[in-house]
Amino acid sequence: VVDARHPIRLLYHHMNGTPARPRILSVLLRNRSSHPAEMLLISGLAGPSSDPLFVGHAATSRFLQNLAAGRGYVMEVPPNSDYSFAAQTMAPRQMVSGILQLQLLRGEELEVRVQIRLPWLLEGTVPLPVYQVAYPHPRGVFPYPTVTIHRQVELRGAVPLVELGAAAGLRDVRTGEALVGDYGVVYRLLLTVAGGPTDAQADLVAVAAGGVARGVFLVDGRPVEIAIYRPGEERVLGTLSVPAGQSVQVQVVTMPAAGSYYPVRLLLRPRE
Repeated sequence: VVDARHPIRLLYHHMNGTPARPRILSVLLRNRSSHPAEMLLISGLAGPSSDPLFVGHAATSRFLQNLAAGRGYVMEVPPNSDYSFAAQTMAPRQMVSGILQLQLLRGEELEVRVQIRLPWLLEGTVPLPVYQVAYPHPRGVFPYPTVTIHRQVELRGAVPLVELGAAAGLRDVRTGEALVGDYGVVYRLLLTVAGGPTDAQADLVAVAAGGVARGVFLVDGRPVEIAIYRPGEERVLGTLSVPAGQSVQVQVVTMPAAGSYYPVRLLLRPRE
């Protein structure tokens, strides 16, 4: 439910598991009140695709860049009515992924549903709720979808910064189940690096600490996309130059990409 107190973020990452029939996934907004509702939407949609890493990575990249740039649009839902959007068609065994951030600007509240239907049925007929029936996945409602981390470090060797996918510690507000992987959570790392007696450089490094993964990072607003890396492999996101006796600051914004196996560890490592 979207109400006037705070925005919500909806993440879905779904495969059409049927062997022979296509499906259409759509997001339904329902306004049950007698007053119109106005909502701001920021989105990142991807698919269909048979590659779960790619489709999650693409949706994450599009959402983070739209979020950073403030790109979205305003939707109005009339009173006592439904509005369906973000329809994505999936052939058998194809996947779609979507991240939607919704903020109510006017009105009381909106109910949000993710639904599946056959393509030849009329809109609004025989919708099916999306459930995880094959094997367990993170699913539910979690508070605080943005985590801000402040770190102040000195260049005296490799410094661990944050374990992406494990640091938020969120639990379903109804069941208490942990959100394993922190999928759908935006991380904002505000890093201050203090220099030593001489000029120095340090690499900002991402290490695959879980399984096969991809990643999207905004380093001081500059997008950095990471190709597939396997457990234990690392990628350099950027290099910081720290003058002697001074400090530099950098902001890193990222989100665990659906379809990838998190956690991913961020660390700062001085160059030799």
